Amino acid sequence: PNPEEGKGALILPIKTAESHNSKIIFCNDPDADRFSVSEQTASGAWRMFNGNEIAVMLSKWLWDHRDKNLPSASYAMVASTVSSAYLKSMASKEGFHFHQTL
Repeated sequence: PNPEEGKGALILPIKTAESHNSKIIFCNDPDADRFSVSEQTASGAWRMFNGNEIAVMLSKWLWDHRDKNLPSASYAMVASTVSSAYLKSMASKEGFHFHQTL
């Protein structure tokens, strides 16, 4: 199932995560062109992150774990025109190149 279709597609992953006391689910469809991340909240409910939120988490992690011996300007990140403006703001603050594309 397409994990972007919502919690209905995550019935089995949620059941599996809960049976193993896992708090985070990474899920993709069979041909790996759809991806989702969900986190179990303190109340026990599952919160499914949207694409922009996942992009923020991944870009922040990549930036924090980059080779800091290289200058910031030697890095670049790309986002589509329909994505959040977060990467553009981050690039402006951190000094790496940002490219927007269709």
